[in-house]
Amino acid sequence: MKLTHLFIFFIFFVSPLTGLAKDIQSLLNQEIDSFIAELKGEDNFVLTKTANRITGSGLSDERLFDAAEQVLLEKHQANMTVAQRDEKVISEIVNLLRTLSSSGNTKYSPTINKIMRESGNRAIRNRAKHVLTKFSFYQKRNALMQNMEGHVATNSLHTTRLLNLLNSNDMIMQRFAAEEVVRDGAAETVIQEWFYRAVEKDVRQPVDKLHIDTLAWYCKALGTVNKSEYKEFLSSIADDRNVHRKIRRHVKKILN
Repeated sequence: MKLTHLFIFFIFFVSPLTGLAKDIQSLLNQEIDSFIAELKGEDNFVLTKTANRITGSGLSDERLFDAAEQVLLEKHQANMTVAQRDEKVISEIVNLLRTLSSSGNTKYSPTINKIMRESGNRAIRNRAKHVLTKFSFYQKRNALMQNMEGHVATNSLHTTRLLNLLNSNDMIMQRFAAEEVVRDGAAETVIQEWFYRAVEKDVRQPVDKLHIDTLAWYCKALGTVNKSEYKEFLSSIADDRNVHRKIRRHVKKILN
C-alpha cells in the first residue's frame, strides 16, 4: 500500500476509532471517580446501593477497588461488635465483600479471608466464604463487559456492557444480566426489547432447566423496569398452559 493510501486509511478509519477510544476512556474515568467519591462520601445511606452498582458494572480498575477495600476494612474494624446486631452494617459489609470479589482480582482475597476469620457475624462470614469462590466467574464476566468495540454513542457504557453479556451466547452470563437489571430496577429501551424478543422466541420451547430459569428472569426484568408497557405480553404468558409452570408462576408474581 502506498504511503498516501496509508495516510488516507489512517485519517478515515483509524482516527475515528482512536477518538472513540478516548471518549470511552474519559467516560470510564468519570464513572470511576464518581464511584470513589460515593464510597468515601459521608452519606452512608447510599453505600450499599453504590456497592451493588459497582458490582454490576463489570469494572476491574484497581484504583476503584482499592478504595472499596479501604472502606470495607474501616467498616469491619470499627464495627466488629456492632455488626453482630446492626442490620445496616451487616448489609454494607456483605455487599462490599461481593464488590471486592467482582473485581475478579485475587489480590483482594487476603482481605476477604481476614474478614471471614475475624467477623463475629455469621452472615458476613458466609458471604466472605462464598465470594472467595467467585473470582474466576467475575474475571470472565468482566472481560465480556469491558469490550467496547460495539459501543454506540446513543447507549450508556452500562447498556453496552449488558448487551455484551446478553449477546455472549453464554446463558449464565445472560441470566446474570437479567438479575442485575432486576437488582438495579432500570434498563434502557434496547435492553428491554432484547428481553422481549428472547422471551417471545423461546418461552414456549425452553431447552433445559437453566433456560427456563433464565426466561423467568427475563420476564421478571420486563415486569420490574416497565410493567405498564409489557403487562399485556406478560399476562398472555401467565395464561398460556404451553408455557412451563415455573415461568408462569414467576410471571404471576410479577403481575400481582
